[in-house]
Amino acid sequence: MIIKNTTIINFDTLTLKENVDLKIAKNKIEKIGKIDEFDTETIDGSSFYIIPGLVNTHAHTAMALLRGSAEDVTSSDWFNKYIWIYEQNIQKGDVYLGTLLGAVEMISSGITTVFDHYFNMHEAFTAYKELGMRGDLSYTMFGIGETKDKNFKDAMDFIEKYNGTDDLITISLGPHSPYVCPKEFLENISKIKQNTGLKVHLHISEEPWQIEKIFERIWNDSD
Repeated sequence: MIIKNTTIINFDTLTLKENVDLKIAKNKIEKIGKIDEFDTETIDGSSFYIIPGLVNTHAHTAMALLRGSAEDVTSSDWFNKYIWIYEQNIQKGDVYLGTLLGAVEMISSGITTVFDHYFNMHEAFTAYKELGMRGDLSYTMFGIGETKDKNFKDAMDFIEKYNGTDDLITISLGPHSPYVCPKEFLENISKIKQNTGLKVHLHISEEPWQIEKIFERIWNDSD
């Protein structure tokens, strides 16, 4: 594929290269300059800029399905009175459909890579693979609650099944946050990280009351 007569933005030098052609072959930029090939798919790029793909460094993509369902409430009420209740009723296939919707929105906005942190990530994996989008997927883990053991097993099964199986999709550990993952749980995650080399994706700073709890735990552990 060749993009003709476009403008490339160089973010290293903050300069423009105008009226150039760009050839893509085997998912890589093969050549930049004036390219005259008549047997290749051609796109008129004269009204567009070429930039590196944008990266969404934290997303719950499938939650596109819940957008607008709880507005004008505090974050505490948003979690406890609405969203976590809705999420308990997620059915098979919902994460797949929600991920498709959210991923298409990202692609249309120039986002080519996403770090996605949610549940039922095997469905998200399928959606990103079908779209050909680059992603880093983390199956959210809770260190408390009646279903924490099943949740942990589901997450580890996901990692074992999908890690290293796709060139565009990587897998990370996904503990939710320090306020729902006790110290011992996070220590175990750290050991798994050291043994596997996986990255860790978690919420570290969301609400003042949560931060206060984190610091209380730190001070109590240091006594």
